[in-house]
Amino acid sequence: MLLSDHGLTEEQRMMREACRAFVDDHVTPFIRQNWQREWVMTPEDRLPRKILEVADQIGIRTLGVPEEFGGTPVDAKTQIQTKHQAVAVRLADMAAKLYAVRGLLREASRAVDAGAPGADHLCSIAKLVASEDILKVCQHAVELHGGNGTMLDFGIEKLYRDATMFLHMDGTVDITRFKIVKSMFPETAGTYAGPEQA
Repeated sequence: MLLSDHGLTEEQRMMREACRAFVDDHVTPFIRQNWQREWVMTPEDRLPRKILEVADQIGIRTLGVPEEFGGTPVDAKTQIQTKHQAVAVRLADMAAKLYAVRGLLREASRAVDAGAPGADHLCSIAKLVASEDILKVCQHAVELHGGNGTMLDFGIEKLYRDATMFLHMDGTVDITRFKIVKSMFPETAGTYAGPEQA
């Protein structure tokens, strides 16, 4: 759990649970179904109207928007919390990276379990994305905690150190990238791409 219940009103708890349920019931299934097609989707398809309509129905699409512009009215404490947008944006980025990594790892695991022909390729992609994204998440965690993020008492510095090492397990990320390219183009990967020799 990222946020504790400490100091939250009942309304804020209900708002949080509604947001979680919305992501679990509508956003996550959409991402799981379409993550491989994302780069070929139009911007409208990436955020489908159906998801926006559900967000409107439960009243979370307008959270943090002033009431005079059609937003959902919130109490003073919630308004203060939503003003910390820089922190909120960073937390959202961290959560998105974690969910993406989990989904990719799950997909790679399924491919290995099924003995799929592209399992090695998918595992290399999962290793690359996971090692880089988890390092970024840990970096954000250190920065969000300021000086405390580097103190032994908080444990964040250990996560950051571990994440740094994951970049180099089973070869560096550059080696992993070469493995990905080799599995994409097995006949030509690693061959000289210059002018033909006479």
